[in-house]
Amino acid sequence: MSDRIVFEKNGKTITLAEHSGFCYGVKTALQKTLKTVEEYEGTGRRVYTFGPIIHNDDVVNDLNMRGVQICSAPGSTEKDAAVIIRSHGVPASVEAALRDSCGQLIDATCPHVKKIHRLADDAYHEGRTIVVIGDAGHPEVQGIDGWCGNEAVIFSDPAEIERPKNLARLNRAEEILAVAQTTLNRNVWDACTEALLRRYPRAQLRCTICSATSSRQTACRRVAEISDAMVVIGGRNSSNTTRLAEVCALTCPRTFHIESVDELEATAFAGCRRIGVTAGASTPENQIASVEAFLKTL
Repeated sequence: MSDRIVFEKNGKTITLAEHSGFCYGVKTALQKTLKTVEEYEGTGRRVYTFGPIIHNDDVVNDLNMRGVQICSAPGSTEKDAAVIIRSHGVPASVEAALRDSCGQLIDATCPHVKKIHRLADDAYHEGRTIVVIGDAGHPEVQGIDGWCGNEAVIFSDPAEIERPKNLARLNRAEEILAVAQTTLNRNVWDACTEALLRRYPRAQLRCTICSATSSRQTACRRVAEISDAMVVIGGRNSSNTTRLAEVCALTCPRTFHIESVDELEATAFAGCRRIGVTAGASTPENQIASVEAFLKTL
């Protein structure tokens, strides 16, 4: 796969960046959800996802039309229901509580996130202090924190390492292991770990940014560099899509982060001959196709 020219006519070019759309983890989570819906059809038993299965309202609404509901706490579903852990993963305590409170628990955690859970769990039980470079409010990071006793030091800005609470934890740590939110911008990881190593040179680093995230950001940067405008498709609550928009804006100031084609206006592309498109890991193909169709009519 490579960057794909989807339209070229009269000096106007529309290019779709490589790796746009669903990543492996999201695709697998949706496949597991749809398979569970089929298995439970006609049984009278309900299917839930623990939180929205992915950060895309259209996908979530489509699943709701198929009978999939969202639960937000263990024990809030029927005893015979199926509950699906979303791709972001959950803390160990939540996983255990869900397993005890429903009829069937399906783990659709992204394999890359699951790998970080194991790293954090092992390090925690070995007495090491875990640093998570990422957004403290993101469900993936909250899940990782839950696999190390909710004692992780979490930050996404090098300056945050100087906070008294963080210094107090790190100063008394015998060993430190740093991991990354899978959708983190690599520049943020580099800056934060550089600050960490300046103070704690023996800290161990495990860059757990997903390869799909890295390659997606590289591809969108490549297209943005040759474009007059960039369209980034994906939920505003999607971390990986937000990172894509940030990367594109650095080299292409006329970058539009949208959730659907309805947000685009033709006047915004006045004078643009080269338009690039990319999409987050939770963006389905039909949303990308709608944007491409709109841009072709300009």
